[in-house]
Amino acid sequence: MFDLSEGGMAIRTDKPLGIGTELDITFHVIFRDRQSPPMEAKARVIHCIPIPEKKLFRTGIEFSKILPEDKKEIAALVRSKPGKK
Repeated sequence: MFDLSEGGMAIRTDKPLGIGTELDITFHVIFRDRQSPPMEAKARVIHCIPIPEKKLFRTGIEFSKILPEDKKEIAALVRSKPGKK
């Protein structure tokens, strides 16, 4: 995972995932001073873009179901990033 918002995330994959693919994902949010408990979400692939020079794919996934408290944790992280309000 290299990009995260309340609505989804971007990940790098070594194989392409088809648009619309449904996923069950588990991840942690890492803050400066702590790590969240595992978060689980249902999500779907909304884009998959090749990165030829790295032989990877930038895959955007949108959360379709995530617990409200996990969404709050993600929002707190996004707000804590430098340059964010």
